Amino acid sequence: MHDATTFLELADEILSRDERIFLAYDARQAFQLMRHLGGAVAVIDLDSKAKDGLSLMRRLREGFPDLPVIVISSVLGVP
Repeated sequence: MHDATTFLELADEILSRDERIFLAYDARQAFQLMRHLGGAVAVIDLDSKAKDGLSLMRRLREGFPDLPVIVISSVLGVP
């Protein structure tokens, strides 16, 4: 199982105890969910398989400027 999928499922299990959670496995799906269902916060994995986390973050900033965004990444940035 891919790490991002594992994280999403764990986040869903923990957070859905108190909140409605919508999981998206790519940027296009995530943006559509936000447009149609809304959301209080976005959690974006920049290391997603499709490598589209950064583009999603940009689109969310443009479409939902007040939306809090939490960004996760397993890349340490150290060569």
